[in-house]
Amino acid sequence: MKKISTLLFILLSFALIIGGVYYAIAKTNLTIADAVEFLSISKGVLAAFISLSLVLYALDSFRYTLVGKVLGVKISFLQGLELSIINFFFSWISPWGLLGPTATAYYLRKLQVPVSKGVVFSFAKSFTGVFLLLLVAIVAASLSSNNLASSPFVMSTIYSSIAFFTIFFGVSSFIAVKLEWINKVDTWATSLRDKSFLEKGLGVGLRSLSKLAAQIHEILQAGTKGLLLIVFSHLVYIFVLISALVFILFIIGGATDLNVISPAIVHLTLSYIAPTPNGAGISEMLIHQFFDPYMPYNRAVVAIIFFRSITFYLQIVIGLSYMLIRARSLLFPRGES
Repeated sequence: MKKISTLLFILLSFALIIGGVYYAIAKTNLTIADAVEFLSISKGVLAAFISLSLVLYALDSFRYTLVGKVLGVKISFLQGLELSIINFFFSWISPWGLLGPTATAYYLRKLQVPVSKGVVFSFAKSFTGVFLLLLVAIVAASLSSNNLASSPFVMSTIYSSIAFFTIFFGVSSFIAVKLEWINKVDTWATSLRDKSFLEKGLGVGLRSLSKLAAQIHEILQAGTKGLLLIVFSHLVYIFVLISALVFILFIIGGATDLNVISPAIVHLTLSYIAPTPNGAGISEMLIHQFFDPYMPYNRAVVAIIFFRSITFYLQIVIGLSYMLIRARSLLFPRGES
């Protein structure tokens, strides 16, 4: 990982965040006084919301230790915490969070974990978590069809993207059941290399499918009990994340309709599948598309920005600080630039 590349990713993330927040605020008549008023809740509740970021780190560390136990990689709670900080940071500064699993595997190598096992470990944790969130979002999307009325093109695009990723992951999981199926798909992909442009494109897609299936096949070797443990850890994390978002929408955003839960879940999922880091810019710009029917737009902006501050923006700051103070020698060896 090069320092200059990481710096550029950080600057891009901050630029997208600032641009998205500015757009969201500029679209309404929100003032600082309004924001302060909306955030004027009991200090205990406000402190509980802010401490959510620490709770997420603890839960994520728990996920790492559990995945490690299932896959035969011993990870202590503190090592899991360090992995969480590193994964959140690199995921939140890269498109689709692609650098997160890579940085995780790199750190595991420093812990003397074989590269092959480290790759499977980081993939197992990230893939299964996102796949479960997508499944939850599909259910939520089917229950929030009213949102399509606000902007059919935008909302249909979002829902189609969620469906695409879910189907792609689902098909990969099906192929992963048998190694011979993976090899057949890989052979098919290879046979299309010298074909027409469209066939080459299909070959690239099939190769991605076979690579994903190969990683899933390794995860499946953990057995039913192991997989259920991993799923359980993810569901706890997702439940806490969604619950916190809903509470913030009701307490700070002023929502009164329980139907807001479905679009809230879809909006949260959007941040994981959007091409920008954690949906930076896109998530903020689409606040009105999701929450206009359920609460005043200016309150929705404050609520979502507050939620993203403690689950996204703050994690970038914590990760950056940690990289500079503690983990620099791990991810940026001397002489690397």
